[in-house]
Amino acid sequence: MLIKDLLQRYRFTACCSPLPMWFEPNPRMVTRTNALIQISKLLEALALLGYHPTKGYLFGSVASGQQHEYSDIDLALWDERFSGCLTIDYEPIKHVLSRFPLIELHTFAASDDENGHPWAKEIAAHGVPLKLTELKGEA
Repeated sequence: MLIKDLLQRYRFTACCSPLPMWFEPNPRMVTRTNALIQISKLLEALALLGYHPTKGYLFGSVASGQQHEYSDIDLALWDERFSGCLTIDYEPIKHVLSRFPLIELHTFAASDDENGHPWAKEIAAHGVPLKLTELKGEA
């Protein structure tokens, strides 16, 4: 049973009706191609703010080819300006991220590597490495 069905079944929608955007199905499922287009546009917007990620991975359902109507775009980026703490890293870029509601960004400090950070290790093992220099040129 989907979360949306559970919410409706137990009448939780009364407190949050209409359902939040992330419960609404995407009428056109996210494909890897349009995920890469969105990522390239995000990278271009981040570059205008002085962010230049050194490494990136697409992971999750879009990367594995198992996306569905509720899928988002899971993106991990490493940058010198990121601390690796989402709360801190999101604050200066939240106005940019608001233009990309399907992208779920996970930030890592440039020093976070697959050997010392378990989440980074998992992403590197199961994600798709992105060629950031090529993506920046596609936007």
